[in-house]
Amino acid sequence: MLVAQNYSGDVVDVNPNYWTSFIQEAGNNYREAREWAGSDEKAALYALTVGLVNSGIEVGLDGASGIQGLERAVRQGNTGALRQFLDSAGGEALEEIEQGVVSRGVGQLFGSGAKTFSMTDPDAVINPKTMLEEGAMGGAVGALLTGGTYAANAAICPCADCPLFPHRMGHCPGNAGATAENGDIDVGEGIDTTQQ
Repeated sequence: MLVAQNYSGDVVDVNPNYWTSFIQEAGNNYREAREWAGSDEKAALYALTVGLVNSGIEVGLDGASGIQGLERAVRQGNTGALRQFLDSAGGEALEEIEQGVVSRGVGQLFGSGAKTFSMTDPDAVINPKTMLEEGAMGGAVGALLTGGTYAANAAICPCADCPLFPHRMGHCPGNAGATAENGDIDVGEGIDTTQQ
């Protein structure tokens, strides 16, 4: 647990995605909590608590969970599009389920009146139907954004080589034998479209 806290602290220190997620989480949770919290202070404390925890879930301990890790995976040469597609969709589904349980569970601790378990009350901390809906929405978003990222990558870099993704160097007719490592191509250079 201590290792996880230290590692998560590193992510909090250096990852702007954490704080972007936190702002969104805290703001939305504050608005919701004002309806049941009884005071602005209690709503703010709830929002801060849920925001901090759920942002950690969103970004992950390594700072590259779900969608956040997609760009890094593509740049590092993970060309297994189907695998990355499934990983991202599954990761986003689990994130949404976990975040929902955390939000409702912390709300229960702060006096939201939520039941611990219910098959019919969507506000219960654990409700299989609500969790399934959250997972389905998260999976759909993950799948959509992963597919969009790969489509954009293919549109920007139509050949097997791409200066934007150095792991793909050496395969494009315009860059035959060139690699970013030996300095033949600067990552800032564009694609020579006259040779395609």
